[in-house]
Formats: sequence, C-alpha cells, structure tokens
Amino acid sequence: MKKKQTAFMKKRRKDYCLVPKKWKNAMNNVMTDENGKLQRDYWNILKGIGAFCVVLGHCAMPVQNFVYLFHVPLFFFISGYMYNEQKYGDAPYDNLKGRMKSWVKYVALYIVYILLHNVLGYYDMLRIDEPLYTKAQMVEQMAYAVIGDGNELLAGPLWFVPVLVIGSAFMGFVIYYSRMLEDRFKSKKIKFLFQGIVIGCSSIVGYLMIAYGWDLPAHMQIAFAVQPYFWAGYLLRNYMSDLEKYIKYWVGIILFLLLAIYSRDHLYSLVDGYVSPIMYLTAFMGFYVCMCLAKGICVLQKSNYLRSLFVKMGQASFLLMGTHFMIIRGIDRIYAGYHQDISMMYEHYLGNHNMLIPLYLVLGIGLPLLLQAFWNRLSKGVAK
Repeated sequence: MKKKQTAFMKKRRKDYCLVPKKWKNAMNNVMTDENGKLQRDYWNILKGIGAFCVVLGHCAMPVQNFVYLFHVPLFFFISGYMYNEQKYGDAPYDNLKGRMKSWVKYVALYIVYILLHNVLGYYDMLRIDEPLYTKAQMVEQMAYAVIGDGNELLAGPLWFVPVLVIGSAFMGFVIYYSRMLEDRFKSKKIKFLFQGIVIGCSSIVGYLMIAYGWDLPAHMQIAFAVQPYFWAGYLLRNYMSDLEKYIKYWVGIILFLLLAIYSRDHLYSLVDGYVSPIMYLTAFMGFYVCMCLAKGICVLQKSNYLRSLFVKMGQASFLLMGTHFMIIRGIDRIYAGYHQDISMMYEHYLGNHNMLIPLYLVLGIGLPLLLQAFWNRLSKGVAK
C-alpha cells in the first residue's frame, strides 16, 4: 500500500508540475548556454530590467524609493560580470580601452544637450533658475563633459557612465596585480586576499567621501564606493559556473517583499549623497530579484514579444537612459501648456503628474527604442 501511495504521489507531483517539461532545459542554461545566444539574451534582459527601473524611478514617485535601492548598482554588477579575466586579466589597458567607448558616447550626447541648452531653456524645459549659456560658457560646459563632469539637467542619468568606466578600469588593474601576486607566490588565496583588501578599503574610502560630501571629478568617489558590486559580478562570472541553480523564484519573491517594505521609509541615492552601509545589502537583494525576473522572462518561450522587448531595451540601455529625462520633461511641458499654467513645470523637476505615468513609460521607453532602431539601420546602410 505504501509503494502504491508513493507511486501515486509521484504521478501527482508530475501531473501538477508548474513548469512545462520543454522549459526545463532552457531554465538550466539561460545564463551560460554554450552557443551564446541565450546567455546574451539573459544579460541584455537584465540590463533592460535595469533601464526600465531607471525610467520608472524617474517618473513614478510612489515606487522611487524601491527602485533606487538597486537600479544603478545593477549596471555596475552587470559590468563586473561582463569582465572577461581570460581576455583582460593580463591586459588591463585593453579593458580600459574597451570601456572608453562608453565615455565617448557620454561626451557626444552631452554636447548635444549643451548645444540645445538655450532652446530648451527658452521653452521652459529646464529649472526655473537655469541661466542661458553664452558661447564661452558652452565651450566651458563641453570641457566639463569631456572630463566626466557634465552638468545638464536633462542628461542627469548619464552621471553613472564615467563611474562605470572608472570603476571597471580600477577593478581591472586590481585583478591584474592580484594575478601577478598569484604567479609569484603560487597561491590563489593570495590573489583573492589582495583583491578583497583593495576592494574593501577602496569601498570604505569612497563611501566615507560620499557621506561627508567630498565630490571628486567624474564622481570618482562613487566609483570606489561601488567596487563590491563590480567584484561580485566578476567572481560570479569567473568562479561560479553553477550560479543559475541558486536563482530560485520563491527566494526572489521573499526578497522583493522585504525590499518593498524597507523602501517605504528609506531612500538611497549615490549621486545625491543618500547612503548607508545597508545599501550594499539592499542592492544585492535587488540584484537577486532582477535576476529571477530576467530568468523568468528568458524562459517564457511563448512570450517572444516580452522577451524581445527587454532584449532591445538592454541593447538600447545607454540611449534610453540618456534621453528619457527630456521625453518626460517634454510631456510635462505639453501638459502645462494645455492647462496654460507654466508653474506646473516647477512643482518637481521631473514626472510631475502621477496620472501621466503610463505615458511617461510608453514614450520614455518607446521613443529611444525607435531612435536606436533607426540608428542601427542607418549604421548598417553606411557600412554597406
């Protein structure tokens, strides 16, 4: 009787399995598929989730505290994961060279905003006390942009780009010197001990500088403070090939609820100086939640549109983050003009009206995606 009951229970478990059998293989390799496609899709989806959270945090005040717990640190974590030790471990300058492409895009987009500054100011798209630029001031602002200190309101979210470049380059040199020590002493323990000490000390120094309001060029203090995020990504990529089996949906749900409760009374913002030691814990919790969500989207074979959307958002994350401020601000300007009350533009500097949140999201994400698609097609045409 016991054997029959056991067999029956096994059949019941099989019949009521929540995950279709054809999905199981996909769930076991969405991060590390040997062919590369699913792996690229997964990490693009994860970047897409991060970009979505950035837009959401800038247009939906009710959830701002929640997404601010992890949205920008997520990009530092992904950058650390994308670091290839085999390729760059002994070539830190090659790593820096590759990262500088993002800096060039940052400067180019900033120059566009600087050239448009006076026009945007004339149409009340900037702060109420924002002065118009003379030609000399435009050149000065461009020089600041070149060194990573751009100061345009509508390009605000791009502050993280110099931080990402500097932070990734710094970690690359730490790994380079740790490998030298490993070769000299023939010990991996020395390698990781050196990495841990340097990463730990730099993050403490960076954190204290943020807490006390010391602002270095290109927000270098933030690049030091966020080193644990880079390092965690690097370690998972290079030394934890079975990472995916630890990504459990039920754990993600619990962490999501804990973050939602915690965010009711806490706001963290690296660039604004709102920091706490707990921010490291909440950021890693947020990473886990996002990785669960990315895994879920990646294995939904029947939801190709949703999967494709987040992949495209990940691929266009730079442009999306660099343009959504202007789009949201533009929606507010049209709304204020319709009501003939320009003071509505200055209640907040962004996302003034909760009723417009769906429009902020649709246009704030949709227009950059269209622009990215146009640019890709144009680039292919020029290449041909």
